[in-house]
Amino acid sequence: MDRKSVLTFIAIYCLVAGIGFLSSKNSAKATAAPVDAAYIVQAESASAAAHAVRSVGGHVRQHLVAIAAVRATLADDEVAVLRANGERFTVFENRGVSGSENSSF
Repeated sequence: MDRKSVLTFIAIYCLVAGIGFLSSKNSAKATAAPVDAAYIVQAESASAAAHAVRSVGGHVRQHLVAIAAVRATLADDEVAVLRANGERFTVFENRGVSGSENSSF
């Protein structure tokens, strides 16, 4: 092979390899699992809330017996299913709590 053919082959190889790399990166992003978020799910009892979370595929992280609830991680579609049963369950985002600067506590 002459030098021009070798350089052409290397250039085409690099182009094809680059396209393959970029397309595999994009497909990995498209198939990445959704990120679960933290929620409080309240029901008639903590065990009923835990059962509800598990039944939609969520993960119970802590039982909160005093308030008949569980702390759980849930995907958006799992939250939607629980919220569709609003008469039986209440779903809250588990966010941090802070006092105001003017608080007298």
